[in-house]
Amino acid sequence: MDIFFEEYVKINNIEQYFIHYPKKSNVSLIFLHGGPGDSERYFLYKMHSKSQNYNLIYYDQRGTGKTQSKNKSLEKDITAENLLLDLKETINYVKLKYNSKYIILLGHSWGSVLGIEFIKKFPNLISAYIGMGQIISFQKGEKAGFDHCYDIVQKSNNKKYIEKINKLKNYPYIINKDNVFNIFKNFREIQIKYKLAGYYEGNDKLSKIIKQSPIYSIKDAFNFQPLNLNKNLIHYLINYDTSKFSNFNIPIFFICGANDWQVPTVIVKEYYQTIKAPDKDLFITENAGHLLNIENTKDYNIIVEGICSRISGE
Repeated sequence: MDIFFEEYVKINNIEQYFIHYPKKSNVSLIFLHGGPGDSERYFLYKMHSKSQNYNLIYYDQRGTGKTQSKNKSLEKDITAENLLLDLKETINYVKLKYNSKYIILLGHSWGSVLGIEFIKKFPNLISAYIGMGQIISFQKGEKAGFDHCYDIVQKSNNKKYIEKINKLKNYPYIINKDNVFNIFKNFREIQIKYKLAGYYEGNDKLSKIIKQSPIYSIKDAFNFQPLNLNKNLIHYLINYDTSKFSNFNIPIFFICGANDWQVPTVIVKEYYQTIKAPDKDLFITENAGHLLNIENTKDYNIIVEGICSRISGE
């Protein structure tokens, strides 16, 4: 079993839950999970590599998983502003703990919004940024995903799902703060049916991965926070667009699943062409969708280890 440890640390007045996979390295990579409100702590054992050349640090964000269970944060306290301040303190903690010369953020899905917004607010606190399933513009991404899904469903001749997707015409422009949860749920259900969102091999295999995690407990099956708890973040997300922000003072890397239509890779490719940065790269991972870190773990690890070596020069 690879060495890891869990802990709670006082961060910005809450007890934040961490998992660490430490190495004797001056590079520390902080993983920002998606959602909002979806813990990815169970996947760390699978995406961790024996050849890993960095300290891997993961935490459940405010309003998520074990951090929420410990603190019982109120809806009003779960805001993008607070999450950015949490991340700032987390970075300071990690720097001190590992005496890190290089801090790299890896933001996945919702975590990629948090990562990009952190760079805007605190541009000099990290060494590099990796966006995985990077959200550029919510509306542009959802529109591209919907159009692709719509064509596939129509060609499938599945009357049930044709009827379902026809009810969502003009998506995502029909989304507002009052209906966002229902509309999201209805569209994602269709995408998952056609393997365009979620775990590429289906929920049964995803459940198996979760249950094989060394930190999984049967109690976790009854420990899910309601999505409504994170509604401030959802409302922030549905209006999100960073497509005009393209000048970075740190290296920027994107890792995309070739089959990702939940956060469409085509939108990331377009955005990547506009970016100016000291170093940049775009990696397309084959045989993977939105959860590429557990769908094609081998290529994911090769890419991330390569980026860490590129940043440290080792």
